[in-house]
Amino acid sequence: MDEQQKGIRAKLLGAELKREKIDLPGIGEGWVRELTAGEQDEIEEGRRKAAQEGAKPFHMRAFLASVALCDADGVPLFGEKDREMLGRVSAATLSRITEVALRLSGYGSESPEEDARKN
Repeated sequence: MDEQQKGIRAKLLGAELKREKIDLPGIGEGWVRELTAGEQDEIEEGRRKAAQEGAKPFHMRAFLASVALCDADGVPLFGEKDREMLGRVSAATLSRITEVALRLSGYGSESPEEDARKN
């Protein structure tokens, strides 16, 4: 591996995820970060599995909130074990988080959920 390739590798693996401070009405300010490639893959896999007859539904907004809500340093506030409880949170609140996380992650339609469904 030459020096240029080593530099690209180091920058790619060390890149910080984009974050944005948002207002969550009735809750306060919070931080949302973009998704990793692995998290986007989990969304696609979850949707694929949910499309199978008799499968457990995939709760995309709760999943996105559990991975994208973070502190100012990018440390997640929730984990996998919190997803079921997050699914009980106001749809408007989770939609706001979803909108920002998907926009930061490169989804660009007016309806982020629809854009995620297409990918």
